[in-house]
Amino acid sequence: MWFGRGAHRRGLRLGITIAGIALTSGAAVSTLGTASAHAAVAWDLLGTALIVVAMFGWGVMPENRSGLLLAASGILAAASGAALGQRNATVHLFGTAGAATCVAPLVHATLSYPRGRLATRETFAIVASAYVFLFALLPPLDLFVLSENRLDSVGMNPSGALSSWGRSAASVVAAVLLAWVILLLARKWHSAASPSRRILKPALAAAAFAACAGLAAAVAVLAQRGSPPGSIEVTLLGAALMSLPVGFLVSFIRARIAAPNIGEFLIGVTKRSSDENSLRDLMRRALDDPALEIGYWARTTRAFVDGNGRPFPNDWPASSRVATLIGGSGGPVAVLLHEPAVLDDEGRVAAVAAVARVALENERLHAEVRAQLELARESRARIVEVADSERRRIERDIHDGAQQRLVALAVAMSLAEEQLDRDQHPAARALLEQAGRQARTALAELRQLARGIHPPLLTEAGLGPALLSLAERMPVATRILAAPAQRLSPSVEATAYFLVAEALSNVVKHARASAASVTARDDGGEIMVVVTDDGSGGAKVVGGGGLERVEDRVAALGGCLELRSQTTGTQITARIPCA
Repeated sequence: MWFGRGAHRRGLRLGITIAGIALTSGAAVSTLGTASAHAAVAWDLLGTALIVVAMFGWGVMPENRSGLLLAASGILAAASGAALGQRNATVHLFGTAGAATCVAPLVHATLSYPRGRLATRETFAIVASAYVFLFALLPPLDLFVLSENRLDSVGMNPSGALSSWGRSAASVVAAVLLAWVILLLARKWHSAASPSRRILKPALAAAAFAACAGLAAAVAVLAQRGSPPGSIEVTLLGAALMSLPVGFLVSFIRARIAAPNIGEFLIGVTKRSSDENSLRDLMRRALDDPALEIGYWARTTRAFVDGNGRPFPNDWPASSRVATLIGGSGGPVAVLLHEPAVLDDEGRVAAVAAVARVALENERLHAEVRAQLELARESRARIVEVADSERRRIERDIHDGAQQRLVALAVAMSLAEEQLDRDQHPAARALLEQAGRQARTALAELRQLARGIHPPLLTEAGLGPALLSLAERMPVATRILAAPAQRLSPSVEATAYFLVAEALSNVVKHARASAASVTARDDGGEIMVVVTDDGSGGAKVVGGGGLERVEDRVAALGGCLELRSQTTGTQITARIPCA
């Protein structure tokens, strides 16, 4: 990362540790017997605590800037303590003027924790303002108004020598910045997801305590018209500053405890089941996000799909969730859709992604196959819909065209027969009568053909009435035990109807049954169709047969068909999704 990897990072940590030990040790020796020994020791203790906590936090979150910022604050505090312990008036003066500079990295570390970077422009603005105020404005003001005869009164309060107007001006700016920090801390806590709040709570609580103590000291200065704050405010502010390393230490410990055991996660990945959701469940536990979803990159469609091969929701850029892309040598592999708080520990995300990358690539291939199967199923479903639509069109054309002309022809021949005298033209009347019977027979056959192509009653009234009409025409006693009252999609209704028609046709032709029954009912988002007879059994699905065609229609809609045939009868059960 930005502050180095491997040996470079370890060297930087070692250098900071040595510098901190040198500063605090030197400060402790130099403060002996000085008038400002208490103030110097207090800053030394704060600096030492911050450096120790920073090194521990850097070990817990090596990719995070929080440890480096705390270390910088500790070094500044230790340097101020060392300067305050010097007998040289000029060095002491600079130590007094620069004592507050250690607060700026603390503000930076608090508002960027635990990600280690500032998330919004507002937090960037407040941190930049803190650096400008505490490094560029406050020290020159202190140096300008400090005088040697007030050095003995300087304790932990670095602005003790400020004139009343200088203290008032600095207190106004400090009060505005601290109130702004308190507001941002409240927003940070409110926006944090529940898994992160346990980690954030100690650090944010200590930071809020320190900000409130600083605000109270600034208000006390303003209330006393520029007079230095009292001993109560100074003691409270000192205790609040000392609580910061404690709060960060507890937060780092909680983050370490909450971090996943990568070894256990690796074992879970290698021993996981073949279920397409098992990897997702493992990553949910590893990243502490029960709502995490995984989208796999399908190269054939150049889009993300879920574990079942269905399109992955693409509205996440506008949602409150965050997407993390995982890539490989051949391009995108997967995308993780998760809570923003998951990125609070980017090291954990990187470790989990690295361990799971091979498994994600395997799941991506499986998901791509499932996506192709889903596309094939959708294509078959569209073919069925087009075929049913064409059936309905042919049925309407027969009804409105040839059928109507045959009716008109039969009527015309009946009228012609009545116009001829039976005695004078017996042969012609016989021919007309025979032609009329043939026309009516052709009309009946045409109607039967049209009904077989697509029954008009199915289109007009739905599946229930169409099944009742079909049962009434059967030569075998057939009962409709249940039929859906509501309308279904045309393709579902047509598939269910032709399934029943084919099954009853087999009952009449082959089963030698005395009775049959039909049940069609809604069963949790799908329609279950059951056709039963008491025939001799022996039914089976053969290549090119009617049952195979019906089975293909059912499968095209994502359903399944089951055939059970015994000597006591046959039962055909189909489940067809209604969606």
